Amino acid sequence: MKRKLTQCLLIFSLLIPTILRSQVTIGSGTAPVEGTLLELKEKENEEGDEGKANSTKGLGMPRVELQEINKLEPCAVTTPGNKKLHVGLVVYNTKITTDLQKGMYSWNGEMWNLLAGGAWYDVKNQKPAIDNDRSAYLMGAAAIGTNTPIDKDAQLSVQGNTVLRSTPATGTAALDIEVPKGNMIKLVDNSSLGSPQGKVLTSDAFGVGSWQTLGTAVANLGVLQVNRGENWYEEMRNTPTNNETNSTAYSGTFIDLPIGYYQINFSMWVSVVNGKTGARPFAAVFLSKEQNNASKAVRPTALTNVESIILNPTYASSVSDYYGSGAIPISITQDDVDQYGDANIGEVPGYPHYVKPSKTVRVFLQLYVSPDSFGTGTNAINVRNHSPGYFGPYTQLYALPFSISQDQIDMQQP
Repeated sequence: MKRKLTQCLLIFSLLIPTILRSQVTIGSGTAPVEGTLLELKEKENEEGDEGKANSTKGLGMPRVELQEINKLEPCAVTTPGNKKLHVGLVVYNTKITTDLQKGMYSWNGEMWNLLAGGAWYDVKNQKPAIDNDRSAYLMGAAAIGTNTPIDKDAQLSVQGNTVLRSTPATGTAALDIEVPKGNMIKLVDNSSLGSPQGKVLTSDAFGVGSWQTLGTAVANLGVLQVNRGENWYEEMRNTPTNNETNSTAYSGTFIDLPIGYYQINFSMWVSVVNGKTGARPFAAVFLSKEQNNASKAVRPTALTNVESIILNPTYASSVSDYYGSGAIPISITQDDVDQYGDANIGEVPGYPHYVKPSKTVRVFLQLYVSPDSFGTGTNAINVRNHSPGYFGPYTQLYALPFSISQDQIDMQQP
């Protein structure tokens, strides 16, 4: 009994310094440095060489087989409480899974973080890159600024503005590419468009890029509807009796445009049924963002002072036919798309397979025929959209995108 009591007192006396002190040194009798709870070393450093080696041995971390990157097992049961209590736990993982590799891991409260190494490998030694000034490579796909790449097949996905340059530059751009003088940028097109030699890479109004011969323009074509047989589009009118509202009609012709600047080009042949003779009539073409027969149409923003084109009588002895062509430069803005982008997305009569492109505004070609052009009785305004005539058809609509500075636009304002 006395012997057992002596052993207990001896063990207790050995534990007293450990219990009383919050910091411990193992391998030396000196106190640990201020910022450590536990310090391991074999010898003391001489004054002036505190940062040099003080041991020939290392710390052997526990080796475990982690199960999942967001699970504590086998170290502890994964519960909300344990996830918080085990923050800072460090182990050496020996099991390779889809998300885990061999190496030192630290638990951050939600998942295991690899402390050394990673997915990027040093080009020179084919081993995990250990700092950020090495030339490194990644065999898989990479994403920057996002964890949901737009294209799942892309090798590199970047969300946000991207700058690629070899020398510093100023200004901002969605994509900024700079190369030293004398070098070049290579863009490979694996489509069936043929060699890009001598061509320029450009995009159409919908942002689709392609190689084009220098100087060519990518046009958007309009749709020419018919509702009378196969050739004409007709709007019926009663005698307007000098009524301006009843003198306006939809031509059956429209075009869908995304955001940008465009020159709208058209040719138009209009006929008035029961037209009045002996008058001084005229007709005009203008653009509208709504299909209606009101004289005050919702017109797109014109880039010049011209918003309509006069059509002259086709025949000297007739007041029932008008023909002409012209161009009106306009702009389609984000506000236009926000207000009209979801309009007119239904089926187009006569064009069952036509689908309105997304984020576009439908621009209608509207007609104005002066009240003096109408005779008595029931009148109609006919547009010969597909009428063959002798040399026809005579109606067309297309838009050419172009660039223009805000200063030039402002110069056109009064």
